[in-house]
Amino acid sequence: MPQTPTADWYRQNLEGIVTQLQQQTDAELVLLTLTLFGEDLDSPENVPFSDYSEIVRSTGRTFGVPVLPIHTNMKKMVESAELNEAKSCSPADWDGYRRQIKWGIIRYHFLFQTWDQISASRGYIGQIDCVHLNSRAAGVIAATFSEWLDTKR
Repeated sequence: MPQTPTADWYRQNLEGIVTQLQQQTDAELVLLTLTLFGEDLDSPENVPFSDYSEIVRSTGRTFGVPVLPIHTNMKKMVESAELNEAKSCSPADWDGYRRQIKWGIIRYHFLFQTWDQISASRGYIGQIDCVHLNSRAAGVIAATFSEWLDTKR
C-alpha cells in the first residue's frame, strides 16, 4: 500500500474509479455498499464497514450512480437469524481467522464439504469465515441486484 488506508483515501479512490469509468465507458454503473466483517454487528470491526458504506452512498449521490444496499441487507439477514452467539472477527483473532481459511480450504477440497456446511459448522449465518460469503449471503446480493434490475424494466 502506498499509504495507510483512511476513509478519505478510500473516498478519493472510489471517486477516481467512478470518474474514470464514466469518462471512458458507456456502461451503466452501479455501486454496492460493503458486506460485513464477521457477524457481530456491534463489533468495532464492523463500524468502519458501516462508515465506508456511507462513503459509497455519498459517492453514488455525487455522481448520480445507483447504490445497492448490500450492507443494510446483510445486517437484516444476520438480525433475522436465530443466533446463539454473534461471530466477531477482531484483530486479536486474526491468527484464528487465518486458521479458519486454511481449514475451510482443506475441508472443501479434501473432505468434500460444501461452503455452506463449513459455514454452518462454525455457526456463521452468511459467511464461511469473517469475509467470504456462503450461498445464503450470496443470495442476499443476488436478490438485491435482481430487485434493482426489476426497476429497470
